Amino acid sequence: MFNLFRRPRSLGLDIGSHSLKWALLDRSRKEVVHSGSVALFPERTSLPQTLDWHLWETRVQEVLEEIPEATTVYTVVQGKGTVYGYLEFPDLPEDELKVAAQAEAQQSIPFPADSIQFSYTRVPPLRRGVGVFYAAAVLGEVLRLRQVLERAGRAPNRVEIPPLALAREFQLNHAPASDAFFGLLHLGFSTTHWVVVRDGHPYYARDFAFGMGEFVRALQHGDWAEAERALNEADFRSPALAAPLRKLQQELKRTLAHCTDSLQDVTLPPLLDIYLSGGGARSNLAAVLEDSLRQRVVPDHWLHLKCPQPQAALYKLAAGLAIQ
Repeated sequence: MFNLFRRPRSLGLDIGSHSLKWALLDRSRKEVVHSGSVALFPERTSLPQTLDWHLWETRVQEVLEEIPEATTVYTVVQGKGTVYGYLEFPDLPEDELKVAAQAEAQQSIPFPADSIQFSYTRVPPLRRGVGVFYAAAVLGEVLRLRQVLERAGRAPNRVEIPPLALAREFQLNHAPASDAFFGLLHLGFSTTHWVVVRDGHPYYARDFAFGMGEFVRALQHGDWAEAERALNEADFRSPALAAPLRKLQQELKRTLAHCTDSLQDVTLPPLLDIYLSGGGARSNLAAVLEDSLRQRVVPDHWLHLKCPQPQAALYKLAAGLAIQ
């Protein structure tokens, strides 16, 4: 029977190629009441070149059976099949804005219009008129994710994109200074998300194919699990990690350099701070990136958002999904 006294709880599912992380949020109290992370391939002995999708789907469904029930479920599509951008338009009626946003965005989207799911959200403009942050995701990837969850009895109420979820969590958790721009760097196992945010809205975002798995592979001399444990204590200035660190630094510098180009020649003010989250949110790595980027980099943490899980950085994306 329907329980009138049951608190509404939303579940954010961050499903990656290596692990599944979840955050169950009590929406009335803005509190994460349950969270966790499970490796999808605990028996892995090396970093595969391609993902076995059938095995991935089987493992995701097995893990989902162990996660608490929720009134609503939100998940995220991420990786090479997603594109984001910011645009500005004159004040337009909503139906005209929808057509104009997709027509303009399609010029920068490398996928055919009939193969994507397009969405946009209004954001305060950087100059004048109406600001729009858009996202395009390959429809096949969205459908595959939905089907996996539906077969597990967890049909998602919404499939979202990382920039919106990360921006939402950052705003609620930190309540940052108004009008200040921040960088959010979320390091996953095989994909890294970069988002520039202001007042809870994303303005620039990019995913690139680099993750903590490359650091693990650089340390592997036999047992994969041992290499993963070694990374937890590793010094990111050590010669063994020089190659993946250089790749990460190059990608970040390239991303920062391209921010202005994608924002229609709008020059953003300097970022106040860069917040590091995901599996790579370690003080040692933050210090190394701070030196190379000449920008303050700090590991993300819980502040205003309540959560019993001390490893805050791992659950930023999952928590952001659950916040609606």
